[in-house]
Amino acid sequence: MINTKSYEPKNVFEIFYSNDESRLRIEDIVCGLEPLPAFGKCGILLYGVWGTGKTTLAKMLPTTIELGKTSEELSMPETFIACQQGFTGPQVMSLIERQLNTVSLNASHLHYFILDEVDNLTKQAQQSLKSALNTTRAIFVLTTNNVSQLDRGLLDRCVLVEMNAAQTIQFAPIVQRITKK
Repeated sequence: MINTKSYEPKNVFEIFYSNDESRLRIEDIVCGLEPLPAFGKCGILLYGVWGTGKTTLAKMLPTTIELGKTSEELSMPETFIACQQGFTGPQVMSLIERQLNTVSLNASHLHYFILDEVDNLTKQAQQSLKSALNTTRAIFVLTTNNVSQLDRGLLDRCVLVEMNAAQTIQFAPIVQRITKK
């Protein structure tokens, strides 16, 4: 039996991106060439079809961004919010505001939030989240399979990164390693 965990990406540079633009955008963010929060944006929206690594990448980004900003690990873990169908604005904002009202112990003094499947939020919740994304004290990483269902103002506050299926040829090195085992 092969342990598939040993073949999972360990960092953002091992993710299979569907295009070079998406890979370069993530690299620019984590290296600080595209600063966040800045210029009215404090979010990263990973969008694309199911099963392309959006949530995996979202979980890696806070640590990698913090390392890029400060050369230090996260002192406070990111807040992960699995957006359930019908999640309301007050529910989401309560979780976010509770965290933002504390002092971040991270070297950057930023809080990190991951909102997985943000398209499951009600329209009111998305509008509330849009307001939360007006902060300079946090970075939000959002994932969705349905970018067309998101509030336009929410999209405007995020750096958009397409995460669709990678080309089959990109998987060749891993397939060869597995085959050898």
